[in-house]
Amino acid sequence: MTITQHGDLSTSLSVDDSVATAGQAVGFHMTVNYSGDLPITAAHLLGYLPWQSGVSALTCSTINASNCVVDSRFGGLDVTFDVQPGGSVTVDGVVHALAGEETNYFGVGTYGPNSLSEPNTINNFARTTLIESLFRNGFD
Repeated sequence: MTITQHGDLSTSLSVDDSVATAGQAVGFHMTVNYSGDLPITAAHLLGYLPWQSGVSALTCSTINASNCVVDSRFGGLDVTFDVQPGGSVTVDGVVHALAGEETNYFGVGTYGPNSLSEPNTINNFARTTLIESLFRNGFD
């Protein structure tokens, strides 16, 4: 393995609602930013979704990035992309809440190719909590 790039991938994650009821549509936004000395190819964003209810309204928007491919066949997200230094990739979508656990989690992680030297990887992961309300008005 040869190191050819030096840089940092970082993630951020947000959801449209912090409380949801069963059947409610919940929007999510997962972003990867890249700072580095050279472009990288075949970077990954892995998205964990709390429910296996299917994903809709999936979009991948890029800034100084290309070849964004989103795979949502297995209940989560596996996104591959190429990115220039200073670039970013954002995946937006909607998932429907299912009845179940009171506390649910969305998560996102990212990693680059083996040729990327990334000394600090703690910012490669993000997670947020979504509380499932028993009542439609959110009053518990």
